[in-house]
Amino acid sequence: MKNIKPIGYLRIMDNPIGFDAKAGYQRFLSKVQKTKSNPVNRFRRRTIKLHIPQVAAMLAFFMLGIFSYHYFNKSESPKIAYYEAIIPLGAKSQIVLIDGTRVWLNAGSRLRYPTTYSVSNREVILEGEAFFEVATNKLLPFEVKTSMLNVKATGTCFNVKAYANDSTIETILVEGTIEISRIQNGKTKETAISLQPNQRLTLLKNTNKMIFESSPKNEIAPKLVLGEKTKYNTHEVTEVPATTNYMTDTSWKDKRWRIESEELQSLAIKLERRYDVRILFADKALQYYRFSGTLENEPIEAVLKVMAKTAPVTYEVEGAEIVLSINEKSRKEYKNLWQEKE
Repeated sequence: MKNIKPIGYLRIMDNPIGFDAKAGYQRFLSKVQKTKSNPVNRFRRRTIKLHIPQVAAMLAFFMLGIFSYHYFNKSESPKIAYYEAIIPLGAKSQIVLIDGTRVWLNAGSRLRYPTTYSVSNREVILEGEAFFEVATNKLLPFEVKTSMLNVKATGTCFNVKAYANDSTIETILVEGTIEISRIQNGKTKETAISLQPNQRLTLLKNTNKMIFESSPKNEIAPKLVLGEKTKYNTHEVTEVPATTNYMTDTSWKDKRWRIESEELQSLAIKLERRYDVRILFADKALQYYRFSGTLENEPIEAVLKVMAKTAPVTYEVEGAEIVLSINEKSRKEYKNLWQEKE
């Protein structure tokens, strides 16, 4: 992917793993006891010269032992070290994990995974949006943890959108199968919902309800599949027909980003992240105009010009802030082409 910018930050969040400080301290006390049983005449110059370096080394070891004991025994269990990838606004990136899993990260996203990844588990923590192409390993399932949902897969392709500021968490399955479970009080619930290709599950954060959709172009897509232990009912999961092609919704990672009949209020949020700008609406009615098209590497100014030609929109740019207004002169011309929600 030639147009993907380099990763924003890659750092190791270290929590050192210490040696056995208790044992070291006990060895030191043992030596001290031996010294007490064989006192040294401190007034003999020869003895002082011989033991000063040893005493200094012993004191340094003692101080290190005390420091290590207190530092590494702050918690009963050793802390886990993590790698963290941070993608700034206005960029996107692709990384390959040690097991061969490929991850595309969208602007404003953060991915954390332990240094023990692929050894004892394949868990990653996501805040933002990512597309996963998971390497197959049936013995060690791949898991994506978000603030409210856990997604488990063995080998498959799927997209997870879980920005902290968004009101929803969305998962779209492209290939294979995945199981989605809720996270409550930091723990994953036993109940799970299975998705098949071309299906989407959306969690509404405010109500904790979920919406299930199947792509309209997938005529053979099965209906919602609930796990054997699932207790979800119609009040928790609502099944509705989808209105968009999911290949469009995951095209943000591709050279050509496809937009299909999307309201400007949601499109503006994506543009803000993609171009690292802030978009304001002077007229709320503009939020409900719908746009379709394809974007490649066009700068934000070019995107705004196209929008102004295809809808009654005017704009003002001041630094990284963009204000959108309705063009009253051309509004009547477009009234028959665009549906406006009053």
